[in-house]
Amino acid sequence: MRYDDSLRSCVCCILRNELTLKKTKILVIKPEPLADRFRRHTGDFDTWVRKSVPNHHCVFYTVSIKSDLVDILARFDGIVVSGSSASVIGAHPWLAMARTLANELLKLDIPVLGICFGFQLLAVELGAQVERHPLGRQQGTVAARLTDKAESDWLFRGLPAILNVQTSHEDYVKNLPKDAKLMVTSENTRIQAIAFGRLIRGVQFHPELSAGVMRQVLEIRELESRCNGFPTRENEVSESADGETIMRNFFEQCRRKS
Repeated sequence: MRYDDSLRSCVCCILRNELTLKKTKILVIKPEPLADRFRRHTGDFDTWVRKSVPNHHCVFYTVSIKSDLVDILARFDGIVVSGSSASVIGAHPWLAMARTLANELLKLDIPVLGICFGFQLLAVELGAQVERHPLGRQQGTVAARLTDKAESDWLFRGLPAILNVQTSHEDYVKNLPKDAKLMVTSENTRIQAIAFGRLIRGVQFHPELSAGVMRQVLEIRELESRCNGFPTRENEVSESADGETIMRNFFEQCRRKS
């Protein structure tokens, strides 16, 4: 995994390395890193993406949101906008730049996958409204349902009608963006995944997140709640290959573009 703040250097490495050119090149845009108290135990958002599928034959480059990022987007075979410890509806100084970036991502002719924060960022740019979830933080393994439109979609190929996905979000997309198709829905979060055009996909859940890492995240949160005198919540976590299938489908679609 590369994390290189010099985008010029990043692109030059890609162009010079013959071995890299033979692999599918995935850009992971990580708006903000996971909080350190989680990261030292679970890895970071981009680590989850890289480890989501074994033997994926991809090379990954991680960057934060930058003004000059637009110039290199089309050089990759696919782009993931990861989750974030930040909120799309927060007061972060870089959010305006993130919105500009999201607008450029929607114009690309390569696969783009927004995950959690990344999904919400794309949805806002498409005209949707993001709010705090009325039921509070949604976390743990959730049963979700594919819609009829998802049955023939490349991202959801090979999945059962009811899938189990890992979730961890406080915000949610309230309304379906114009011209977007609803792909996945669940009881507490109606808009769990959307498709926009041929290659833009967004998921509210975390297909890149394993059950093991999900358990670690919940254990840390539960310990913090106990230490601060807050009530803890029972959250079920179960093993599921559905997230891996989604990520594999995404990487395969990127490979077709390479």
